[in-house]
Amino acid sequence: GVPIPFRCALLRVLITALYFLGGGTMGGDGPTIQVCTSLSCMIGWVCGIRSPRTQSLLASLGFCCGFASSFNAPLSGILFAMEELQHVSSRLTTRVLCIILIGSVVSTSVMRGFLGNKVLFLASHPDDLETMVSGASVNRIYGQSMWMLIALPIGLTAALVGYCFSKAFHYIHKFVSKVALKHIPRWLLFGVVGALVACIGSAVFRAAN
Repeated sequence: GVPIPFRCALLRVLITALYFLGGGTMGGDGPTIQVCTSLSCMIGWVCGIRSPRTQSLLASLGFCCGFASSFNAPLSGILFAMEELQHVSSRLTTRVLCIILIGSVVSTSVMRGFLGNKVLFLASHPDDLETMVSGASVNRIYGQSMWMLIALPIGLTAALVGYCFSKAFHYIHKFVSKVALKHIPRWLLFGVVGALVACIGSAVFRAAN
């Protein structure tokens, strides 16, 4: 039942601006989602909508709108919000789905009104694709020696890594919030974590080049 402070949204905008001024290459999608979530929770709090469940719904609505407008993908925003709302209730009512649907569509429409209907990924294929694969051999469809089937182990490995990352994030968050913050000053802990992230990023950059 505690709202996300609005100063977090302002601080996020400031940090993102400084990051871009410093030559950062990451996109602004993450900050957009976080700012939208903070705004939706704060608006609900000011209007008297303060119960934990409704605050969770407003947070889900906020990042649904931010996700949909950032990636120009209203359906993805809806699915993302439905996935995150599972911790609030295992059953999603028609009203909740309508709220999420309207928010996602409206946010995407506003984004397209200001920036145009941008396309992040343009899929293309030859005009004679159907003729190329019609009655063809396995090698012709999947490549020489079926090299395209390498996508199967890559997909399984990526799923396993994603699962391990999710579990590691959960346990690290639990350790920091329940153990580390009780014995280490907040400023020192965040400084150490920031330095560690910077070292990891530097090491990965050097290894990749």
